Amino acid sequence: MKNLQKRAKELHNLIKYKHARDRSTTAVLSTDHNRSIVGSSEMRLRREQRQALDKDEIEATGKGHAEETVMNKADEWGMKGKEIGVSRPVCSDCEKLIKSKNIETKAIFSGKKSIKRNKNE
Repeated sequence: MKNLQKRAKELHNLIKYKHARDRSTTAVLSTDHNRSIVGSSEMRLRREQRQALDKDEIEATGKGHAEETVMNKADEWGMKGKEIGVSRPVCSDCEKLIKSKNIETKAIFSGKKSIKRNKNE
């Protein structure tokens, strides 16, 4: 079984531009379909990340935090999330969502609301 925290960070560290790396998040969600869903806090993964996906990894696209994106796509595609790995600490909203879906994680929870989300409310 993959270490999803490590995989999320590996894929995240492929982002060429430091500014983009510092301001985005990558998440990897294992599912009950023996596939992993990979997403970003950006609308989609960057080219270098897409090119590095394994054959059992599927890109998720869409707005929102990386954690939300992968969990929402799992629901949309009829998959159940099992475990999630995240490249950065998880905000309190995403923590609640992860826990409400009984998804395992070794991710660090920040205990804080998202700064971006606070600005958009």
